[in-house]
Amino acid sequence: MAEARTKKRLMLIDGHSLIHRAYYALPPLTTSQGVPTNAVYGFTRMLWRLLEEHKPDAIAVAFDHHGPTFRHEAFEDYKAQRKPMPDDLKPQIELTKEVVTNFGIPIFELSGYEADDLIGTMAKRASAEDFEVFVVTGDRDCLQLVNEQVTALLTRRGITDLETLDPEGVKEKTGVYPKQIPDLKGLMGDPSDNIPGVRGIGEKTAVTLLQQYPCIEEILEHREEFSPRVAKALAEQGDLARLSKELATIDTDVPLDLDLQACCWQGEPDYERLRTLFTRLEFKGLLEQLPPLPTASQTSLFVATPTPTIQVLTSPAEKAQAAVDLLKAEELCLDLLWQPWPQRALWDSYVAGISLGTDNTAYFCPLDTNQALEAQLGPLGEVLARHQGVKYCHDLKSILLITHEQGIGLAGDFWDLMVAGYLCNPGTNDYDLFQLGDRFCGQYHVPPQAPLWELSSEALATYAGERMATIQALAQCLPKELDRLEMTGLFQEIEMPLVEVLGKMERAGIRLDVDFLGELSRQMEGQLAQLTEEIYALSGGPFNLNSPKQLAEVLFERLGLPVLKKTKTGPSTSHEVLVELAQHHKIAELLVEYRKLAKLKSTYIDALPQLVDPKTQRVHTSFNQVVTATGRLSSANPNLQNIPVRTPEGREIRRAFVPQGPGRVFLTADYSQIELRVLAHMSQDETLIHAFQEDQDIHRRTAAEIWEVPLEAVTSVMREQAKAINFGIVYGISSFGLAQNTGLSRKEAGEFIERYFAKYPGVKQYMDRTIEGARERGFVRTLFGRIRFLEGIKSRNYTTRSFAERMAMNTPIQGSAADIIKLAMIELSRALESVSLPAEMLLQVHDELVFDVEAEAVGELARLVKRIMENVVSLAVPLKVELQVGTSWADTEPFAI
Repeated sequence: MAEARTKKRLMLIDGHSLIHRAYYALPPLTTSQGVPTNAVYGFTRMLWRLLEEHKPDAIAVAFDHHGPTFRHEAFEDYKAQRKPMPDDLKPQIELTKEVVTNFGIPIFELSGYEADDLIGTMAKRASAEDFEVFVVTGDRDCLQLVNEQVTALLTRRGITDLETLDPEGVKEKTGVYPKQIPDLKGLMGDPSDNIPGVRGIGEKTAVTLLQQYPCIEEILEHREEFSPRVAKALAEQGDLARLSKELATIDTDVPLDLDLQACCWQGEPDYERLRTLFTRLEFKGLLEQLPPLPTASQTSLFVATPTPTIQVLTSPAEKAQAAVDLLKAEELCLDLLWQPWPQRALWDSYVAGISLGTDNTAYFCPLDTNQALEAQLGPLGEVLARHQGVKYCHDLKSILLITHEQGIGLAGDFWDLMVAGYLCNPGTNDYDLFQLGDRFCGQYHVPPQAPLWELSSEALATYAGERMATIQALAQCLPKELDRLEMTGLFQEIEMPLVEVLGKMERAGIRLDVDFLGELSRQMEGQLAQLTEEIYALSGGPFNLNSPKQLAEVLFERLGLPVLKKTKTGPSTSHEVLVELAQHHKIAELLVEYRKLAKLKSTYIDALPQLVDPKTQRVHTSFNQVVTATGRLSSANPNLQNIPVRTPEGREIRRAFVPQGPGRVFLTADYSQIELRVLAHMSQDETLIHAFQEDQDIHRRTAAEIWEVPLEAVTSVMREQAKAINFGIVYGISSFGLAQNTGLSRKEAGEFIERYFAKYPGVKQYMDRTIEGARERGFVRTLFGRIRFLEGIKSRNYTTRSFAERMAMNTPIQGSAADIIKLAMIELSRALESVSLPAEMLLQVHDELVFDVEAEAVGELARLVKRIMENVVSLAVPLKVELQVGTSWADTEPFAI
């Protein structure tokens, strides 16, 4: 039973804050007429859930009023650095206000004031009338309003995650009490609002000061008690601190015409106007959740997404009848309820049940992991093995790994909705089933918080029904979305076949020489101890090398080295800073070496043995195809793609990866300069194409072109500089970046780039053409149709726009290269099955594949791999693969065929 309220509840919503949260949380959405709607849709979903979950007695939404505020009068540069509102967000403001009005919720805005000030004023007045107040915002400035009667609901990520903060919660989150938030901003500043704060005082120092004295005024009075650096900053910038505090303080006495009775929520929106608006905005999912026209007994629109019905199968007869019905369907929806056990392999997960359904029916078969799953499935196992139609599911790779371990066969063509959702919106990092349902279908459920093995049979069935309903909804909308974006071919020909390939590679795993790593760990422990003693000797005594604060004190106060960069918490001791400081003092050079070794030791040398599976005695990395926006694969647990290959220590770690047994070797196959070859094809630059067709050293050729010298006159330094620009061009390198990478001056680097484009005019034309196309469409494509949306491509902010332009240049090239190696992996997997070679494909590391093969068969495998990889696609230039063979991942030598 819900706890009875003792006070009326008022909810105050920061309209602009939630609109911006929705805009950046959701992918670009438009109506068929091209009207942008993602912010309106996300805001509506948030409002819907707030009303349902918190059931306010009164509610209001505050918006910022366009034009300057009293803060601009106090400080002309207030919010001067705030980037302009995106063009596709502007028209959504009024649409959102229309939504709010149709819900029957009053809107407040006032010239000269921000939404925060209106909310602060309403909260103060409501508290005086004994309301319980909830402030919904993403702006931390509003945390200063929190008190015993005012609670903040702070948006965190997406459009569903809210953090509830009372006074103690604010203290725990920020380090200060709510009323000290303006003081905190006054000291540390706020770049988002261009509030200056005190230069030299970051967040950590500001919190420390406010834990000693309650406000800026008292801190300034006692400034001599602090360190000389802080005291000096406070003495010189005291007025700026006071001004900054004033700018950060919410005005709770705005002359606002406020009648709290007018804010009372009646629970009766204008159904017809809301239905008309949702129809115009093409919010199909929201339309489906609208109830029939209200009757006298219907008083509230706000019901949660209805719990779908699902038939629980327990008896053999029920399973047999369900199997008959399911086998008649052309398409099925499949869901496996599983959860990994702690410290165990994914395929050894707890399996609670399996769900099967059509577009309008759903069955759930609970499973007992203590019994053979195949026997428990009975006739349903035949459905899985015999049904040849399409099966829609979520996270197919995990399903394949788990069912393979259980001996359950799966037939038919699969549609992985997680992968489909990723292709349609590659810019986010959350492809959970319910998040996809919310994002694409307007259907959201909350997953259970307890582990599956703790759920009751009723709760488990409810959860299964919610998951199946979401899969059924996504099965209706995601294929249409893929068609609209013209990526169905990419999905069916590359991404879906790759799922099974990656599953095989994960099952295979790779053997690790644990004893070798143990010895390496002991050696590195000695090196770190020696480095520590040398650093102590240079610094004048021991300190915590892993503490940025203590390190900063040693470098900049004790040794007096120049401060090159500052962060919110003080002088930076980042890697880049230490590398530059190494020119001034030996200690910085030693610290760089210490950090490098310590990271390798903790991340790989000591961690890898803990990840060896006790059953297989191998390391089984997880390959993820729904992480990177460009389409590249990533690996985790462990991440085998980030082991350094160009350092001696990195190569030593790779030496621990060995074939599975005696008489076997590794074969590695690496695409040579694949991104430059893709660039040549996409740009159609004649000089670049000719160089690759003639199998020339492309870096030497570039050096010769730019320096206008014969190939034989190119020096190693000239070649390295040309190599830097060849690869840098793919990433939109600037003269500043090239200068950093080559030792050239910025002016020389700029001239170098100009000469490059003069010699390769097709490349420059391709880049200009690509950026212009991205501005027109809002996205770029790879050769195989993969899309990447570029939200900042039209931004007026130079940094944001430049980043988007670099992504526009790079993504078609890097993404096409990623697609090519994926195609090669698919063809190689099929070929290895058909020819029955004693070999396994184990790893993919960017442009490289690693195979474990019997030594006697390495020649046959090498010929097969080279043939398939070099001919998997036809470009304007040939693809080239370099092969190596060895007894470990590090000890490989070139292999000629």
